[in-house]
Amino acid sequence: MNVIYNCFTAETRFTADRGYRFLRGDDAFLMWSGYFDNLMDVMFEVYRYEPDPNNPQHRNIDLVPLLRAELEEGWIGTDGPVTIMELANTVRALSDAIARLGQTTPCLPESPQHGQALVKFLNKAIIMELPATIEEIW
Repeated sequence: MNVIYNCFTAETRFTADRGYRFLRGDDAFLMWSGYFDNLMDVMFEVYRYEPDPNNPQHRNIDLVPLLRAELEEGWIGTDGPVTIMELANTVRALSDAIARLGQTTPCLPESPQHGQALVKFLNKAIIMELPATIEEIW
């Protein structure tokens, strides 16, 4: 495994805190849960709505299966790697969240920077036509 980006270092972790490992092929992106939680919270603010049958393109939770899984399960990747379905929509939702970080709820100052790095990492998976997975790590 080739770690491309690591924002789950000793400086960012608290004792026994979790993080997430994103994989595309042999490349890994490690993110502390504090940064990922900031991104997920804002994505949920933007995409929390149920689908509108009169406007199927309206931002809604079904466009981002990662959010639906988090809402229904309460966790993502705890039992092992989970393939990120609808990767292009997920990248779009992450980008939307990054643009809104800190506007409605407080966030960690580094969250936008690490979120942008995650978007680049996942975009490369799209370009390379590779699946991407997410897994919780400790």
